[in-house]
Amino acid sequence: MLNQLKQSLRHNLVLTLVCLSLLLTACTNKVTTKAEYIYPPQAYTAPCVKTAFTGETYGDVVIQLVKVTAERDKCASQVDNLNKWINQTKTAN
Repeated sequence: MLNQLKQSLRHNLVLTLVCLSLLLTACTNKVTTKAEYIYPPQAYTAPCVKTAFTGETYGDVVIQLVKVTAERDKCASQVDNLNKWINQTKTAN
């Protein structure tokens, strides 16, 4: 008789603990995910300069070539800096 009572109490205890654990899982808060956008520094996204050609002589063409080459180098530098920033951001996260 005593063994039956102990077994019944264990069974009730297990059943109660299972029910409580199921009820406690329903009390958790919902997890909300918020997207955080990270933008590159503004200096890296400035538009590249495009100087129009207004010359008339071969000398003007050479001067224009020097200007366009400098503009291209500056723009390429911006792209390189942007790529470096992207890689730094990836490794930081």
